Amino acid sequence: MNKLFRHSLILSLLLVLLAPSTIFAGNHLNNDNNDKKPSKKMAPVNFYFPKNVYHFKVKEDIKAYYEALHEYLEENKGMKIYLTGYAYDGKKKDWNDRLSKYRANKVRDSLVDAGFSRKLIVIESRGKSAPLAKDDSEKEIAKNRRVELRIK
Repeated sequence: MNKLFRHSLILSLLLVLLAPSTIFAGNHLNNDNNDKKPSKKMAPVNFYFPKNVYHFKVKEDIKAYYEALHEYLEENKGMKIYLTGYAYDGKKKDWNDRLSKYRANKVRDSLVDAGFSRKLIVIESRGKSAPLAKDDSEKEIAKNRRVELRIK
């Protein structure tokens, strides 16, 4: 399961840094200066977790992403980090709801430890809702154990 987490995270990070989904959003209007260059949008990133685990360890590839995110937020004041936790570990709704919130909180804590302001981070938890899995295989269900990071 660790390999799945590591490969999924690396793929997500590569998509953020290299994918065509990093697009220009159009002119950023500002009362002081309408001649600003368009801002890049950062694609959403998923942090995947093994079954029944909510601990989160920041490795080098995540540190690199956090540095890029910090630079992006410095250039785009007023943006916030939205963390949405999901879980699919058993059938109990209350456990999945709690687990998804624990996971989102752990990612938030790692962001705060990396120097991000807690005021910039919004936490949501969705439990088993909005699954990515296409079937009930363990490989597919593992996609539902995630925290999604979006910038808005």
